[in-house]
Amino acid sequence: MKNLFTINLNYIKRINALDNNDLVKIIGLTSSTVSNLLNDKSTPNAETLLKISDEFKYSVDDLLKVDLSKRKGIYNINQPLGQVQEEIIYPLGYTPKTGRLFKTATPIENAINSYIETQVDLKTKKLAERLLEIEKLINTK
Repeated sequence: MKNLFTINLNYIKRINALDNNDLVKIIGLTSSTVSNLLNDKSTPNAETLLKISDEFKYSVDDLLKVDLSKRKGIYNINQPLGQVQEEIIYPLGYTPKTGRLFKTATPIENAINSYIETQVDLKTKKLAERLLEIEKLINTK
């Protein structure tokens, strides 16, 4: 059975649409070392773990102890496309499979975002007015 680091490195490679050469450049190791890490033939040293942790924004603890592909809130590439473990709000044009933005917002997406921003602004304004009313009540006593 593969260790969790190997599973996680392969997962990170898949969701970021990287090939071995990309990992070689990012991690700064030789091609054979990266291949050995991906195939569970070697284990990473502390420097490599820190580099991967910094580059991909996972804790070293998570890289070694957690199956990232099964952690809640993270897209699971093993599930059919479009299914997530819990509702996640992705930026417009984000594709969870590759982890990259592939398009600009459509007109309908722009309209929805504009409506949401307007509603948030109205609610914020109403809350600010309400707070001023409360402050006036407090100050008059």
